[in-house]
Amino acid sequence: MTQYNTTLKGWSAAIIGIAIVAVALYQFKSRFRPVEDGERAAIQVWLVAAYQGHGAGDLMRRLRDHQPLPTFDPSVAPRPFNVELSSLSAHGTRNVAVVKAHISVDAAAPPDGRSVRYFNLDRSPGGDWIVMSDSDSFTYLRMLLL
Repeated sequence: MTQYNTTLKGWSAAIIGIAIVAVALYQFKSRFRPVEDGERAAIQVWLVAAYQGHGAGDLMRRLRDHQPLPTFDPSVAPRPFNVELSSLSAHGTRNVAVVKAHISVDAAAPPDGRSVRYFNLDRSPGGDWIVMSDSDSFTYLRMLLL
């Protein structure tokens, strides 16, 4: 097998270096993106379900503890929660994002006491946003590099 070696010197090395830095900066900048209305709605639905005891974590805990799953009773109205997302920021691509949300419920702290939360969101095949799980600040920052 033949091997070719090339040494970059002078202007050619500078041009290649500038091109690599430009591509890296473009990739980094493109990861900062605005939060769409569909993402905001998906996070609000996820939080209301979690605060009412019907979130994914609650269902998994019931399954783990061998408790029966909750049944829907239309005569009992669940407590309404006014979930306010005062600030949202997202890192990611067009179809995958990690969103940082500042949350208040009924103009006070959330029931779980976490006023800043991170969420993993994916776009469904139909185009809607789905909250896949809770996330953390490390994953939020790591999305800038991937």
